[in-house]
Amino acid sequence: MLTEMSPLFYIVLALMVGFFALSIYMMKTHAGLRHKHALAVFSLFLSIACAIALLFIADVFGLRKSKGPDIHLNDYEAARAYTVGRYIAQTWPGSKLILVGALTLDGSKGLNEVYEAALKKGLGPDASIVAVEYIKKKKNKKGREVLDINNKDFSKLVRKYPECDMLVTTTGFPWGIDKTHLWKDAETGSIILIILNGDIRPFRSAIKAGIISAAISYRPWWTFDPKFPEDPFEKFKQRYILITKDNADELWRRYKRRLFWN
Repeated sequence: MLTEMSPLFYIVLALMVGFFALSIYMMKTHAGLRHKHALAVFSLFLSIACAIALLFIADVFGLRKSKGPDIHLNDYEAARAYTVGRYIAQTWPGSKLILVGALTLDGSKGLNEVYEAALKKGLGPDASIVAVEYIKKKKNKKGREVLDINNKDFSKLVRKYPECDMLVTTTGFPWGIDKTHLWKDAETGSIILIILNGDIRPFRSAIKAGIISAAISYRPWWTFDPKFPEDPFEKFKQRYILITKDNADELWRRYKRRLFWN
C-alpha cells in the first residue's frame, strides 16, 4: 500500500516518528533541560497531529474525490469491458454469456452500449454473448437508485437462458441473490458469475469462495492522469483492479476497505 502513496505521506510519517521519538527522549532524559516535560508533551501532540494527517492522506475515511472532469469516461469504461472480455476468452474459451444491465431512471441504456460493444470485442471469436437483458431502476424510500426487480425474478431472468453458462452483470445483484437458484447454480459451477460493474461490497466472501468468479473494483487512490494511454490494458491498469479468489486476500490486506467499493 505504501508504494502507491504520495511523497507527502512519507514526509508526514517521518515527522510523526521523529516527534514521537523526541517526546520519549524528553520524558526519559536525565539532562537538566528546562521545560523538558512541556517539550515532551508538545512533541507528543505533534506526533498525534501527524498521525491524524496520515489518516486523511491515506483517505482512510473515504473522503477523497478526484478532481477535474472525466472526459475519457467512455474510453475507460470500454477498457474495463474489453479487459474482462479478454480475461473470459482466455480463462473460459467457448463460454456463452448473458449480459445483464440496468436502464437509467429515464429509460436510457447509459453506458451499457459501451460495455456490450467493448465486451464483444474483447471476447473475439473465443466466446459469445447469447442474450442481453436490461432491468429498470427506481428510487427507494431513501431516494437511492435501486434495481426494480427482486432476487427471485432476477434469478428467473437469467435462468431463461439454459444455454448460457456465464452471467456478466454491469449492475451488480439485487439484495438476497444468495437465497436463489441462480446462486446455487454458481456454487455448483453450473454458471459463472462475473461483476463487470456494480456494488461488490456485499460479495467479498463470495469472491473469496469463488462463487463469483471475477469482479472489478476501482483502483484505490486512482487520479485523473493527464497522460491518457491508448492501450486498453494500460487504461484498465490505471483505474481498475480485477479481483478473483486467487488475489482477494492479498488485495484486501493491501487496500483494506478501500478496495471493495464501486
